[in-house]
Amino acid sequence: MKNNSTDRIKELTAKYPAEKYDELIRGDDAEVFYHLSSLRHTLFSWYPFAGYERALVLGDQCGALASGLAERFAHTDILLNSQGDTTVIKNRFSNRSELSIIYTYPRESYDCILYMQRDVKEDPSNVLPELQHLLKEDGVLLAGLINSSGIRHLYDGTPGDGYDRDTYRKILENAGFPYIRLYYPLPSLRFIQEVFTDDDSPEMLLSERLSMSADEKERLYRAAEEGLFPAMADHLLWECRKTPGPMITHVYLTAERQKEHSFATVVYTDHVTKQFLCPEGINSLRKQQENLAQLQACGIRTVQSEYRENKLYMPRVQAPLLVDLLADSTGEQIISYLEQLYREILRSSVHNTRNGEIYLQKGYIDMIPANCFISDHTYIFFDQEFTRDNCPADFIMYRAIRYTWQKYPRLNTVLTQEDAYKHFQINEQKQRAYAQEENVFTSTLRQTDLYPQIFQTQREKTEADTEKHRRVQAAELDLLKVFDQVCAENGLRYCAVFGTLLGAVRHHGMIPWDDDIDLAMPREDYDKLIMIAPQVFEKPYFLQTPENDPECFYGGYMKLRNTETTAAEWFNKGKTCCQGIWIDIFPLDHCGDEISQKKQQRLVYFFQRLLYAKRYPLWAGRLIDSDPKKLSLYYILASCRKDRKLCQDLKKACTKHRYSDTLTIFAVYYSWRGNHNRFPAEDLKHLIRIPFEDMMIPVPENYDAWLKQRYGSTYMAMPAETERHPHHAAEYDPDHAR
Repeated sequence: MKNNSTDRIKELTAKYPAEKYDELIRGDDAEVFYHLSSLRHTLFSWYPFAGYERALVLGDQCGALASGLAERFAHTDILLNSQGDTTVIKNRFSNRSELSIIYTYPRESYDCILYMQRDVKEDPSNVLPELQHLLKEDGVLLAGLINSSGIRHLYDGTPGDGYDRDTYRKILENAGFPYIRLYYPLPSLRFIQEVFTDDDSPEMLLSERLSMSADEKERLYRAAEEGLFPAMADHLLWECRKTPGPMITHVYLTAERQKEHSFATVVYTDHVTKQFLCPEGINSLRKQQENLAQLQACGIRTVQSEYRENKLYMPRVQAPLLVDLLADSTGEQIISYLEQLYREILRSSVHNTRNGEIYLQKGYIDMIPANCFISDHTYIFFDQEFTRDNCPADFIMYRAIRYTWQKYPRLNTVLTQEDAYKHFQINEQKQRAYAQEENVFTSTLRQTDLYPQIFQTQREKTEADTEKHRRVQAAELDLLKVFDQVCAENGLRYCAVFGTLLGAVRHHGMIPWDDDIDLAMPREDYDKLIMIAPQVFEKPYFLQTPENDPECFYGGYMKLRNTETTAAEWFNKGKTCCQGIWIDIFPLDHCGDEISQKKQQRLVYFFQRLLYAKRYPLWAGRLIDSDPKKLSLYYILASCRKDRKLCQDLKKACTKHRYSDTLTIFAVYYSWRGNHNRFPAEDLKHLIRIPFEDMMIPVPENYDAWLKQRYGSTYMAMPAETERHPHHAAEYDPDHAR
């Protein structure tokens, strides 16, 4: 901790021993916030501690965790290192008789033990057995750990707390905990907004509600897409018990909200509870139940709820959410579903019409698809917290559309958000007015001014990411210019594809949030470029192929890299392969009809999997789409074949057809996504050049058909802001080579 932060914490705890520091630390740095903010209680505020009396906390440097436990337990002990400075904690809890500072392991037993490993050198195998003996038979140990194998540490090379997930699990098992459950808190152990388990998947990683930078969200999202989020989560919370505990599958927290709206929604295997985090929330929780009852009185179905023990109890509904159903619907279906939602909104309250606008006497503004199940074409609403008197009906529809497209930006390829607004006559003027109203509402609700350490840090990180992103794009554009010159001087054909083609047509350059350049070449030109590469590319430029850099593999295509920069992807950590900023160059191969193409693709997949198994022997997650029973077979077969022979076999599989009327790109590992690329071979004879940043690049004259095939007929429409993010989880440094 920095000296000025330490001094500030000592000053505050000496002057204000009342422990309520949120208002006092409004302008302080992140370290002061970390050690004094009540938001640290999100680590455990959602856990059901019913009937527990005594708690023990270890690794709580300034007492932030102990202060929260003291609100839930009759007595809390804080175990400190005898060599440490106890001044802060003594001052902080000088008026609290139910809190004690101890320096050696006690003889008492505890209902709850909270253990936060602080020292990288600390061996938990020496601590955990002792804690197991201190735990009551029905007690719980919650152990927080920064995962040394997490995504963040794979990038920057720093350790977590010295242990990865699997090693820590073995230590816990050896310590005598037969019942172990693992939670994945986001964004971190310091402040939690959402908790995942192995029973669900992180579908909301890109939610704006999570206080993370765009780059951090992108890394997590890509790990989740590969099925690797559990193994690579940065922060872990272990629930360790001697007897079985509650089967919690997911948790949503809104602790940063105003106290009367601060809740924990805990999803169990068979039911859901919603509980207030501050006493001020009791009236709001009761109000939610009243709102649901009033909707039922209007003939609208709601999830049945029961208020008891200061919680709302609800059954776990086995039906899809309307928002998820919309994500897989056609444009006509989306409109139909939204029209039915609008009818439900009108049924929810007495309403009248003024100046052509419908006003609801009482508007339930949370009647949006994310708060609605659908079963047998019937809408079932839940979580109706906020209402507004004399509310425009289309304001609720504005919120419904805004937050639906925010969660699933891909809807824009089926029905643009703007077209959805237009269908419900929400014009641009209304959109601006409603957006301003909604932004003020959410900013006030989430107290962005009270917790600038959360929201300002998020903005600063995002701004830093944006500046670095611009410089990365500049390096990629330089690679494109070099590549274009080499092709022109040697009579080689190429064209832009995928996001680069879309950027050229829609933006006349790179898509602002894109992080790579995609080019394609006919196989004969592609092979010729490989042959002449050593003569035409001078340092720092390097044409990387599966053959000349055998420590990495991307599916069979090549990359042009700048060796004086860094673009290190996490799966290449520790490898000596070139990891400079790159542009992708794909070979265009002839293929048969769609059935023949799928058959050929399966053969390509086989050799791609063997190459992945050979070059990434510890990365089984890359083959997550394959049959688990065949996984070991791939590794056995790969070990029996030479690397160069596998590359030859892959190329042979890709070039099975010498000529056809259709081209595709086989040399990409499409995994479960499938290869849907089919391009008329004739189009490669008709290339035109169009503006791309400060140069001209070749694209198919028939580019409209290419783009519609990949992005749909609305490809010119801008996606929602939440979808505007890079697509590669890599650590970039445009100025230095790693």
